[in-house]
Amino acid sequence: MPHDLLITYKIEVEDKFSPFLKPNDAVRGEPYLLTLAVTNLGKDNFPGGTIKDLKIRYNMSGGGTGAKTTFLSEELPKCPKIEPTKTETLFSTSLIALDEGVARISVVLEAEDKEPIKYYQTPNVPLPGEWLNFFHVVNREQLLIVMYLQQLLESLHKS
Repeated sequence: MPHDLLITYKIEVEDKFSPFLKPNDAVRGEPYLLTLAVTNLGKDNFPGGTIKDLKIRYNMSGGGTGAKTTFLSEELPKCPKIEPTKTETLFSTSLIALDEGVARISVVLEAEDKEPIKYYQTPNVPLPGEWLNFFHVVNREQLLIVMYLQQLLESLHKS
């Protein structure tokens, strides 16, 4: 019987950027913390497993020709055992996006019991094949201009 796993991600950036970004946006050339979490949607315990493939491809809007981050399997932690309806952190690391635009993150897991895995972005619709999702990498210089303009506007209002 296949395992039903919901994978979610969270991107955290420096606090100074947060008011100007949407949730889960990254800034080109600036560090961000990527955290992946997995929830067992099935009725049985997930026995744990191995992350077989984890990739981030940047600049998807440019045809996916941008930088790519591929993690070697020996660098990746094991996926923990998960009881039904429970959520565990799968992976967390600090990264720097080198290209702006749309970025794609993909994950493939292998269960300890070798049963197939159905991946979900939302609880109701399984994905075909691997788990994947998208986030946006913002142009740093344009963001800094907006931040400086905001500071200028605030200083003018104080005068």
